[in-house]
Amino acid sequence: MEATKKCPYCGEEIMATAKKCKHCGEWLETQPPIPPQPPITTLKESSPNKETEEEPLSFFEYYLDNAWNSEEAGSWKPKFDFSGTMPRKQFWIASFFISLIYGSLYTFFMVVASLHTGFSFFKIFIYLAFIGYIIKTVEMQIRRLRDTNTSPWFVILSFIPFLNLVPIIMFLQKGSEDKKTVWQKKDSIGLIALFIFIASMFFIASFL
Repeated sequence: MEATKKCPYCGEEIMATAKKCKHCGEWLETQPPIPPQPPITTLKESSPNKETEEEPLSFFEYYLDNAWNSEEAGSWKPKFDFSGTMPRKQFWIASFFISLIYGSLYTFFMVVASLHTGFSFFKIFIYLAFIGYIIKTVEMQIRRLRDTNTSPWFVILSFIPFLNLVPIIMFLQKGSEDKKTVWQKKDSIGLIALFIFIASMFFIASFL
């Protein structure tokens, strides 16, 4: 006959080796085993070493639109923002396009203005456009100088003959990296539209 003992909780006879009373259900010596818990899954943030790659911008969106609006793509309203920086490649390509567009407009309105005696509306437009072009050029140069860790005050040398070579050399220095761009369908459309615009300006001016 196996040895028995009394349950300290209900007083009933139970086996001496029992760990749990079969009458009252109380545990005698040890606590009930904890059932295994399913692993808790949490949303882990992406590793800081793995930066999310930004979607590449289109060519004209980055080199013309962003440069014209200072990172505010989608609007052709000029924004004169002297803060921030401008990478080397974006600076030179944007300067080329902006100078090309302004040069075409300047040539056209100069021809038109020459046909009108006195102080015409076209001459006023030329002066205002020239002032806006100079301000935008200075803004881009300041951002380019800041990108090369150079004092923006060197932009003053751009208006001094011979000394204007100094900031040009600074503009050629490497700074921050340009953003990735992808040639898209709208870039092809924009290039064709730009060519038609420039050609039409010179074509109309040649017949005036």
